[in-house]
Amino acid sequence: MVRGLIAEIAIDDAGQLHVVPSRHSFRTIYREAMDVHWDPERPSLHSPPPRQWSYQRWFEQIMAAVCAQGCELQVGPDTRWVNIEPGLHAELLRVTGDVASYLPRGSAER
Repeated sequence: MVRGLIAEIAIDDAGQLHVVPSRHSFRTIYREAMDVHWDPERPSLHSPPPRQWSYQRWFEQIMAAVCAQGCELQVGPDTRWVNIEPGLHAELLRVTGDVASYLPRGSAER
């Protein structure tokens, strides 16, 4: 399995969760039929705005779709967090499995 880093995780003005890989593109992610899409202009993987699922669940879905394409994306110390509140930040880090390494400096959860 190929591994890569996540450059940015963001929620846009429309409420979509975006995961921006640092080096990979996923132009055929739609083939996984998981309601995860590739935005070539950003470039990012994104969810629809949450309806029944939480942002955490959509993040899990994006990561599962990427895995189905033979890649594992990981949060790194340089990952940018845009429009992500601290509680959601911590939830998304729990999905990746390494909370302590990547909490923002000065975080109470560290």
